[in-house]
Amino acid sequence: MLATAEDLVDLAAPIRDETTIVSEHSPMGSTGAQSVSTAKAFTIIVDDDKTNRKLLSRGLQRLGYSMHQAADGQEAVDACRQRFVEAAGGATCKLGLVVMDKSMPVMDGIEATRAIRAEFGDAFVIVGLTGDALGPEADEFTAAGLDGILSKPASAKDVHRWVVGGN
Repeated sequence: MLATAEDLVDLAAPIRDETTIVSEHSPMGSTGAQSVSTAKAFTIIVDDDKTNRKLLSRGLQRLGYSMHQAADGQEAVDACRQRFVEAAGGATCKLGLVVMDKSMPVMDGIEATRAIRAEFGDAFVIVGLTGDALGPEADEFTAAGLDGILSKPASAKDVHRWVVGGN
């Protein structure tokens, strides 16, 4: 099941001034009221296309997100590991947002999503990017543990709208 706007997780506890991120894995259930502070949500952009990474990163930075870039799924897992350590082993809250491309060399988005979920559980909100957000490949990607999925090409505003609205 994809995330809904009713399932809220507040990132402010482990990281000051962060965006509230919507997640189906929320410990808050469906009782939260939507509130968003868009300053400095820790975000990892994962895409093997350097131009795509740059465009999303620049746009999200303008919207107040702090940024890390990864060129493949293994780099994304490593960045999550580093973020987990920086957050003192992780709190019970979300540690950041991962925007994950599906098709990449070394480790694809499906494998990376599974690895992040296996190692960190629900510590990160993961939004997938794919050229076919409605087909069987998207179903497999979602089943790997995504909180949401967006069709490519996705802009920074598309990602931000998902964070704010959960869809």
